[in-house]
Amino acid sequence: MPVIAEIINSIIELGSQIVGGLLVLYSIDSNLGIMRGNGILNEVVVYIKSFPLMTKPTTMNVSSTESSYSSGSVKVETKNIPKTIQEEIEHLKEDVAHLRQEVNGKFTELNKIVDHNYNDDQDRYVELQKYINETKYKVEKISIGGIKVQFVSIQPKITKKVLDSVFG
Repeated sequence: MPVIAEIINSIIELGSQIVGGLLVLYSIDSNLGIMRGNGILNEVVVYIKSFPLMTKPTTMNVSSTESSYSSGSVKVETKNIPKTIQEEIEHLKEDVAHLRQEVNGKFTELNKIVDHNYNDDQDRYVELQKYINETKYKVEKISIGGIKVQFVSIQPKITKKVLDSVFG
């Protein structure tokens, strides 16, 4: 009778270990499915295909291109040399007016650049916030959803302990 109980205990232990292992694999598969969008079977296939004996020869074409861009603006003005103080004052007034116009143009241009960069940053911020929320949802789903499977995978181990204590 003790030999039969030991055989039954070994069979139950083996079954419990197999069921527990399968539940752990199922939990890993569901976690991979949530985070990467593909399951463990796909990961195994990719792993097997990555072996050097299984890879197909690939041909690579390499080329390079070099280019450079530069931009800028140059303004050239020619004026008569002032002969009197009154002409010098008029010349200076024109220079000041010209400089004000140029500064205002640059200021407007810089404002446009800042506004454009601000809008780009806002778009990136919205995208990052969306990505963070999706990742948070996935982590919560893995953390909370996996508890059920992990609890079920512990049950065979508890059953084994109970059977060990009964049939001892």
